Amino acid sequence: MTLQPQIDVDFINEMLFSHGKKVLDPFRLNRLDKAIKAMEKVDPIQAAAARSDYLTHINDNYLALEYLKRAISKYGYQIPFAICQIRIAYRIGDWTLIKNAWNYLFDHADLEKLEAHNVQGFINDCYWYADFDFPIVEEIAAFDSEGIDFFKNEVITIQNKLESLGISIETYRRVIGIIKNVMYQDYHLHTEHMVKFDDVVRIFIKYEGWSDFDILALNEKVNEAILAVDDIDFQVEADDIEVLFINFSFNEYSKEFSIYGEDDSDLTELVQKRMRENDEGLIKIEVADV
Repeated sequence: MTLQPQIDVDFINEMLFSHGKKVLDPFRLNRLDKAIKAMEKVDPIQAAAARSDYLTHINDNYLALEYLKRAISKYGYQIPFAICQIRIAYRIGDWTLIKNAWNYLFDHADLEKLEAHNVQGFINDCYWYADFDFPIVEEIAAFDSEGIDFFKNEVITIQNKLESLGISIETYRRVIGIIKNVMYQDYHLHTEHMVKFDDVVRIFIKYEGWSDFDILALNEKVNEAILAVDDIDFQVEADDIEVLFINFSFNEYSKEFSIYGEDDSDLTELVQKRMRENDEGLIKIEVADV
């Protein structure tokens, strides 16, 4: 009789998919590595996806993508691979990679068997990145032309507003990619976002679980990552895009300060004021319906 290795599936899921700050403790990473190796002997397909997710967990995103490509070459199309490929592309933040990952899924999957949250994720991405140039969109239009026309008009409205502010769609998507890349370096989570068009573009990313210190650190890291891009044209246009990570209602934000000014004293003062008003140092405000 051959003994099957025990697989610590709960621990794998806890490490790779629990919402919140990533756990990068070496001892727990070692346990995760061993758990995935045990899975390889029982379920090599799920293990390959888990190994790719492990590599993104430690922020080795491009190696994760290469590892997954080798798994696809070996085992062919598998739903876990397709979904994992989308997750990796998210963490890199490049819209072309994300778009290709969605097209790969739709080219192979039985659409009726896709989970609702996957379909919703696709729709959210189209709005987020202001793009509807997908073969699947035209397929859906064949039996829901009214819904697709509405969807396209919404996306076109976003594109037109960007153009009116002198911001190219490429710059806008590049900023979103930076947001995702920075955020996923330290966190596993689903966030809400909102884009407002005034005299500038304001992008809000909300997660209630962030502390005030977390959002200050994220805002600083994104600002630094944007400024680090060695592209003058991008810098000129990105100067009219403001990014703000928040842990309170979208409606609580005042547009009276800019986080891309010469200093961030207004932002710091606002957050510190809110911290003083709360004994625990956390912002606790009802989440508004968005």
